[in-house]
Amino acid sequence: MKTFNLFDTSKEFSPNSFDWGANFGLGFKTDSGLSMSARYHHGFGDIYDEGKPQNRVWQFPLGFHL
Repeated sequence: MKTFNLFDTSKEFSPNSFDWGANFGLGFKTDSGLSMSARYHHGFGDIYDEGKPQNRVWQFPLGFHL
């Protein structure tokens, strides 16, 4: 079985033009205007045909609303 190596520069990879997934998140905003949240994206589509890597993204936004 061949594995995907992101740093293998001997090959040129062409990513697929379409990806799909699901997003999940939660957050809150305080009375003083501080907001914090966490979001996660779980990709179901394969980015490349070789090795079948998929997108996985965590986001942690922090904000202040006037």
